[in-house]
Amino acid sequence: MLRELFLSYILRVENHIKSLLSYAFCEKYGESQNAYLNKQNSNYSGRRNKADIDKLVDHVLAKYVTRNTDYHYINHARTVHGNIPLWILKNALTFGNISVMYSVLPQDIQFKISSEFQGINESQLKQVLRYLVRFRNVCAHGERLFSYRNVESIPDFPIHNKLQIPKNGNQYIYGKHDLFAVIITLRYLLPREDFRELKRRLTRLIDNHSKNQQGITQTELLKKMGFPENWKKITRYKL
Repeated sequence: MLRELFLSYILRVENHIKSLLSYAFCEKYGESQNAYLNKQNSNYSGRRNKADIDKLVDHVLAKYVTRNTDYHYINHARTVHGNIPLWILKNALTFGNISVMYSVLPQDIQFKISSEFQGINESQLKQVLRYLVRFRNVCAHGERLFSYRNVESIPDFPIHNKLQIPKNGNQYIYGKHDLFAVIITLRYLLPREDFRELKRRLTRLIDNHSKNQQGITQTELLKKMGFPENWKKITRYKL
């Protein structure tokens, strides 16, 4: 139940990011497939960027242009129109593909996308998308979610301080590598009512688990999840 709950809301973010990215890219470069196949339309500088762009273009994007796929609408666009715009291709791309594409886009496009979200800049969005991709895969592949810890982290946000999350040195104890970091990320990326809905459903899930599970208190469960005890206050604060 926990995996299904988180996956459903991460997918909402994924689909929204796909739409924003394809719209912003096509607005600047047009709808020709040659635009996203042109590596110079990305930030093709630096060893890591070049490696990411080469892999994305040569091994992911190009395959949809050059051969048949399992997606009828993509095959139709190729054979009938001779062109697969990014706004058509986007739904076939994985969240990981989209995260990489966002990370190598020119800064003006990154800014246009990130400005759709309150309280998060283009650099922070790049980091949290990469973070969400891993948790999306944990949910989708049936891995243990509640106690999962990511080797990567999300940035320090004002919400960490507003919740008065304790620190170990300069590092926040909660909301950096854990499931609560996903909650913080979704607080920034979901519409307000969607996030409140998530919070209500998650609260019920935690409460029901605590009532039916012997041997572990709710406080212990929250700690395993990386949640501070006052986590419900996250909706009290402006971003």
